[in-house]
Amino acid sequence: MRLPVDNFETQFNTTAGNRFGQKITSTYWHSGADINGNSGGNTDCGTPLKAITNGIISSVIYQVSGYGNHLHLRFEINGKPYWAHYCHCQSIYVQAGQQVREGDIIARLGNSGNSNYCHLHFEIKNQPTGVEGIARTQADLKKWEDPIPFIKKIIANPTTPLTPLQKEQKIRFIFGQTITSTERLKQSDVIIHA
Repeated sequence: MRLPVDNFETQFNTTAGNRFGQKITSTYWHSGADINGNSGGNTDCGTPLKAITNGIISSVIYQVSGYGNHLHLRFEINGKPYWAHYCHCQSIYVQAGQQVREGDIIARLGNSGNSNYCHLHFEIKNQPTGVEGIARTQADLKKWEDPIPFIKKIIANPTTPLTPLQKEQKIRFIFGQTITSTERLKQSDVIIHA
């Protein structure tokens, strides 16, 4: 499992938009994280959005309002289904029913739909909510996970054997490091207890 953008820890933040669980109006709670580049505004437009894990694209929607251009990636953890929801995309490169692998570029960060600036509204759903589902009550929020902590928890505590890429991501997360391709840690230098 990985985060939906490269270099999340150093080049992106979730403080520019609404927080997960924040009450937006009297009938709407924010059910995702708004991911924006650290430079703010539209400086991150076109950033590649990547599949957080292996799965199947369950929906692709193109529209001018609401979530704008958005897609759902269905995946499983220990047999339980989840849906990653990527919203406000500038462009989408996948189709419904398509299988994707972790790290595949599936879309580009954008400003489509009801959006004031380029950003990724990103959700993890733990049960079906429909392609346009929103949290209308605080109790509805139980259908969503706070996406960034959810992914970081899976990276830190995987339930299946780690691939070399996942091992490196776990190392990065544990030590809070950004490792470039020319500065790779030797797998033999670090012991991973999975």
